Amino acid sequence: MLVYLVVLGVFIQLVPDVISETFLLALLTAVLLKVVLGVVLWAKKKIVARIRSADTRRVRIVSAITLLLVLPGSKFMVLGLVNLVFGDAVRLGGFAVFRGRTRPADRRPSQP
Repeated sequence: MLVYLVVLGVFIQLVPDVISETFLLALLTAVLLKVVLGVVLWAKKKIVARIRSADTRRVRIVSAITLLLVLPGSKFMVLGLVNLVFGDAVRLGGFAVFRGRTRPADRRPSQP
């Protein structure tokens, strides 16, 4: 989990769109990321095992489509959960492509 916290801290310092108001919020965000990504990896392994053990082509196709939905969908799930749990106190930047813009660096909260 320390790796998640360090990487999150680096992004908070270097990327204007990644914001955490306090260290405790960054720590809790890292815990949330670890839990969510653990669940996503578990689901991915189950889906891949289902693809490999499938008897019919239909099951393989449905499982492959499910995998293609789970992987990018997990990114939206992470952003949504962070927003739900922490509100405006933590922002992970989102997907700039979908938002069409990024927030300017001068809107970043002041650091003590």
